[in-house]
Amino acid sequence: MMEVVFSWIFGSIFGSFVTCWCERRLNGKSVRSGRSQCDACGRVLLKRDLIPIFSYLALRGRCRYCGAKIDKISLFNELAGAFCFAYFSWRWGWHLWTLRNAVLVLLLMAVTTIDEAAYIIPDSLIAAGVLWWVVTAYLCHQSLLKNLLGACVLAGLVWITALAMDHVLNRESLGGGDIKLFFMTGLFVGCYFVMWHLLFSACIGLVIYGIRQYKESDRIEAIPFGPAIAVSTLLTIILEPILVRFLVVIYS
Repeated sequence: MMEVVFSWIFGSIFGSFVTCWCERRLNGKSVRSGRSQCDACGRVLLKRDLIPIFSYLALRGRCRYCGAKIDKISLFNELAGAFCFAYFSWRWGWHLWTLRNAVLVLLLMAVTTIDEAAYIIPDSLIAAGVLWWVVTAYLCHQSLLKNLLGACVLAGLVWITALAMDHVLNRESLGGGDIKLFFMTGLFVGCYFVMWHLLFSACIGLVIYGIRQYKESDRIEAIPFGPAIAVSTLLTIILEPILVRFLVVIYS
């Protein structure tokens, strides 16, 4: 039980760090460029203002000093990190498999935060994810060839679909970063679950589009698809036991 509690704490802390790293990257700053400040008033934040989850809730999502709204992405990342780290610890204990998926969560957080803000997915995050998969797959004795083949099939299918949609719509339907992200996440979900991953991504993307279209007065031409891929990846990993039983029933 204590492992789960500590994992919750670690997850919220790392989620807060990822938010800080992304914001500074987008602003052209280094994560080592000084203490955190309010984006609106520039006031240096105290330790009590930076307690993951609790500070946001206690301040009701506003700066203590000027009352400006704090971006909800910080709370989202802290909660996502806490829940995912705690779940992985509960499921596998403090094991290499837990560390593998915990680092994946942090990478997907960074992808979601940057794509949501700037509609880009940095190649450096994709490369880091692929490298992390290679290292952990080797240490966990996974089949490198099978998962690599599954990821290639997934990315290839998405690429072909995107080309067809580009021709029909006469505009770019899916960015190159999204296709690369599908390849990276396909490595982690495994060759047997890439189609589930694709299905979940499409459904989540449609939900996000519908919500944004409802909130906006003008017609939305595009949405960042990285968040949908990221959520789908975690959903596929979490639901893996259920999906396995479903496949057993289908093919038995």
